[in-house]
Amino acid sequence: MAEVYDWKELDEDTLAYLRGCCEEQGRRAPGVIIIHRRRAHVWGLLIGLVGFALLFGTLYVEDTALHLALLQTALLVSSTWLVLAYFRVVANRQSPRYIGHFLLVDASGLWEGRGDQVAFYPIEQIKAASCVHNLSGQTYQNTTLTVTTAQRVHTFTAHDRDASARMVGLLQLLIEHYADPNVDHRPDATTLRALGAQGLALVDEQLGTPSGSVNPEELLAVPRPQRVGQPSRGWLAYVLIVLAFVGLVPGLTHLNASRLEASFIEQMKKSPDPAMLRGYLLNPANQRYREAAKLLLTNYYDRTAESMLVPDPKRFPGKEASLRALHAKMQQIVRRLGQVEGLPLVSLTITEEIDAKAQSMPWNNEVERTERETAIRSLVVEQLENHLHSNTIQLARPEPNTKPQLELVYTLTPATNPANPVEVKWKLTLRTDDEDRQAAVLIWMTPVKNHQAASMKTVAQKVLHALGVDRPI
Repeated sequence: MAEVYDWKELDEDTLAYLRGCCEEQGRRAPGVIIIHRRRAHVWGLLIGLVGFALLFGTLYVEDTALHLALLQTALLVSSTWLVLAYFRVVANRQSPRYIGHFLLVDASGLWEGRGDQVAFYPIEQIKAASCVHNLSGQTYQNTTLTVTTAQRVHTFTAHDRDASARMVGLLQLLIEHYADPNVDHRPDATTLRALGAQGLALVDEQLGTPSGSVNPEELLAVPRPQRVGQPSRGWLAYVLIVLAFVGLVPGLTHLNASRLEASFIEQMKKSPDPAMLRGYLLNPANQRYREAAKLLLTNYYDRTAESMLVPDPKRFPGKEASLRALHAKMQQIVRRLGQVEGLPLVSLTITEEIDAKAQSMPWNNEVERTERETAIRSLVVEQLENHLHSNTIQLARPEPNTKPQLELVYTLTPATNPANPVEVKWKLTLRTDDEDRQAAVLIWMTPVKNHQAASMKTVAQKVLHALGVDRPI
């Protein structure tokens, strides 16, 4: 297993040695070194800036306040972390804590620099070493170095083809050298002399000097790392992230809720939707613009009531006063819906009564009566809801023991006219609620060719005209 040291833990000799190996492109390193030119922090900076742009974009996203807060917190924390990490890396490279990013093979083993940490693999634990050069077509990409220790197999990536091959060659020489039980296991530069001409030639290639010109005594002394201090508080960063989430999520949720509510109200001012306004009012968490939403809902139904069509008196001769009262009552019913935060329900009943003169008539049976009631009800409900929109008004049957707001009663009686042998007496009653004692009533007669449901549905169009919904607003 690797021995991992934080910069605070390493002894001064080892720190000075590793930093000295990285200086002057590794010219004083007693072995083979590959210095990584890491640019991950630059990519991190770019990703962080993109994250901030996405964070700004969430101001134009419509979603629940909590979902947005979670997304914004994640973007804010991660982007801030990446941007700060860039400056931290740049600053750390000039600070005492920075060791470097590198791979180094010397007489003592393999060193892996990880910024402000270093992992050390003692040579006596390394059993084998190899490398594979990775190509894309004919273009060199990188080299994968594989080092096998007694515990596991470790892989490293390098971007120097020749140095990687020399590093593996030196490791193999050291493994073979230390395999002799009579060899002195001193981890210092004199080991290179013991490796013979092949070992010194590898170092010559690293330094770029003529073959045989390396003097091991001029190279840095190889230390054995000693743990002398305490590691950095690595968990502190995670604590800060958790605290950031705990602190930011509630605050951003509150801000998002306020922004979303304000945006919703502005949208409703431009294009009011009673269903969406009711949805807003039914949510107890929405308190900031509650009165504004109520006012918008009231104004919407006031405008709807004002736009309802006035029945044509010519179609109901002699019923002008009743028509005016009916129209005013229908407007009152619609306006009252603007005060309802729940479903905009209006109760409706349609009933066929039996005339004494029609007891023996063929239409006086339960099946045909139900068909006629169903046909007329579907016509009235469909036309009312389509005319005023289903999110503006919804027709339903009244609660037990209560009077309906819209009540239609009709009666079929035999007529003397052979062309229209049936006559229908209609009675339309409108109430604002069950306690309304000033209901508006309209009564009229309509001749019909037959008692079938289709014919009844045709003459029922006059009911829609009386309600002011037989034509588009």
